[in-house]
Amino acid sequence: RASDLAEPQGQPPRNTSMIVPSGIDLVLYVEADQDAVLRRSLGRRTDPETDTAYHLDTNRPPYDVVCKERLLVPTDPSNPSFHLSFQVAAHDVAADELKAFFGRFGTLHLVNSNNLTAEGLFAA
Repeated sequence: RASDLAEPQGQPPRNTSMIVPSGIDLVLYVEADQDAVLRRSLGRRTDPETDTAYHLDTNRPPYDVVCKERLLVPTDPSNPSFHLSFQVAAHDVAADELKAFFGRFGTLHLVNSNNLTAEGLFAA
């Protein structure tokens, strides 16, 4: 007996192409080019005076020099931007295995986000 806490669950199915029941109902995998991921992530800006969020590609700040001078790059201590290229590279290495894993459960849906705006990506 491998565990004193959990009951044995039996052996996993031998046929790996078979769809296995899962507790996860839906997995959305949003595909995007590396350049798009970096551009979308690094183009964010915030005006601290008005608390307005901007993006240098899709929601440009006004051409007011005063506004542009006070724009800040949002910081996230748990996800600093200098780690972003490493995170994207690590994802690219594991992407095929990740899709294969979730594909076994029949809940994986691929969404190609290239050439789509946020509104277009999440439109009904």
